[in-house]
Amino acid sequence: MGNKNEKISNIRVQVSEKCTEREKSIIELYWKFNGFEFLNTAKSIMETFEISQSQLNKLISLRGFLMFSIPCGSCPKFNDFQASSRLNFKSIIDQALTSNPSSTYKCSFCVNREQEETNLKNIQEQKKINENLEKAIETENWLHLSNFQKGMLCNCFKMNFVELKKHYHPILGSDNWILFIESLETIEAYNLLSLQRDSTTKEIIDYRYLDKLTSFKNEISIKEMITKSSFDIGIETNELKFRLTTNKDQNYPDRPSHTGTIIFNQKIVIEPGVEYIYGLWKRDNDNLYLTMIPKKNLELLPTYGSSPKRK
Repeated sequence: MGNKNEKISNIRVQVSEKCTEREKSIIELYWKFNGFEFLNTAKSIMETFEISQSQLNKLISLRGFLMFSIPCGSCPKFNDFQASSRLNFKSIIDQALTSNPSSTYKCSFCVNREQEETNLKNIQEQKKINENLEKAIETENWLHLSNFQKGMLCNCFKMNFVELKKHYHPILGSDNWILFIESLETIEAYNLLSLQRDSTTKEIIDYRYLDKLTSFKNEISIKEMITKSSFDIGIETNELKFRLTTNKDQNYPDRPSHTGTIIFNQKIVIEPGVEYIYGLWKRDNDNLYLTMIPKKNLELLPTYGSSPKRK
């Protein structure tokens, strides 16, 4: 058991006064060890005294406990333990000393004290977060957000985190998913959201906000200032969306996998120097659906559908 014996003190066997001399001998042999290695196997004891496993277990658990103490590494106190079997003894030692060998064992008093200090710290931190969230509402911090971020904040009011990810993943795709994370972090930076992260991976797992913030959702929502935007039907657009149908005649290797004709009902303008987000979705019968949208357009459509509409 390594150096565990150096961390355990006051080891003693407590034998019941009701024990016979024969029972005392059994108990002493059972708990006899050197360097925390037991010297007598249970089998050898049972054979010597002609008893069964159940009889041995009952005798030890009722009349022959092993008592020991473990000193606290943070204060002068000791924690006292009682083992009713070798398995029970090993379990106590493993939990106290082996589960985290790099740290010092702490008694129950110190553990409770540290837990109280942690709870108090969490309460103080949460109080500070709430104060910042309150102040952000007073100063209307949503005015500093982009339209896309405003739309995301409004969606946070009606969606949980899982639903929010499902909503934005078809819009952004894997290549632009960083925009989703950065937008949430920006909203948090303006103290409009409090993000909760996994303690190990530090990934965002949830968010929360003050309930009173939802009463300002009309102010936060994007006003329809652009009535003749690039999204209106009948005028020119800077978005490209159409279906790619499978080529039924693919007998030759140089034939395209998808082919067909299309008529656009709008003038489509693709400008140089503009960053576009593109996506390709699989449809029925191996057809594909292609979209190519300027990244800035996402700020104008914060509640864009979870999947593109087919032509």
